[in-house]
Amino acid sequence: MMSFISFVAPYILDPITDYFKRKSELKNLAKNRKHQLAKHRIDRKYDIRNAEIVANKSIIKARIEQAASSFKDELILIFFLVVITLGAFDTTAPYVLKAWSTLTQAPEIIQGLIVVAITSALGVSAVGKYRKKK
Repeated sequence: MMSFISFVAPYILDPITDYFKRKSELKNLAKNRKHQLAKHRIDRKYDIRNAEIVANKSIIKARIEQAASSFKDELILIFFLVVITLGAFDTTAPYVLKAWSTLTQAPEIIQGLIVVAITSALGVSAVGKYRKKK
């Protein structure tokens, strides 16, 4: 009987042990796959964060460059505020009125350029509005 069991045992036990080996291998593969997916998610978040940092740096650089050119707009605004303020004084009012009347007699293109310059200094786009007027 012992020889019968030793003869039959491999046929019965080998598939069972193979099943459990494959089951543990599948568990290990699933475990590794979960680990790979988690690592991929972390890497993707890291890549997205790096892209955001690079984008923020370029935005900051653009703002610094705009700030460097904004002093010109500020000077234009200060100039026109000074001219308008000078019109409030009795001694300079006739000169300011003469300057405004001269501007009203200027060609329409010059008036349009002045309007565009003033509105760009104030941050408003008047080019489209001026073109629609024509």
